[in-house]
Amino acid sequence: MRILADENFPGPIVDFLRRAGNDVIWVKTNCATLKDPELLNLAESEARIMLTLDKDFWQIALQRRVHL
Repeated sequence: MRILADENFPGPIVDFLRRAGNDVIWVKTNCATLKDPELLNLAESEARIMLTLDKDFWQIALQRRVHL
C-alpha cells in the first residue's frame, strides 16, 4: 500500500507499516516543509492514502475539491 503519513502520525505506527511492506512517506522526516494543501496534492499525484490525526484536515480536503 502507498501511504503518506502526516507529521503528527505516531512514528512507531509508521515503522510498523513499513515493516509490514508498505511504501510509507512520513511528512516529519521526508517533506516537513510542505503545507497541508501541498500534502494533499502529493498524496493524490502519487496515489497514496493520507493518514493524519489533524482534525481539520478533512475541511482542507473538502474545500480543495470544491475549487477543482
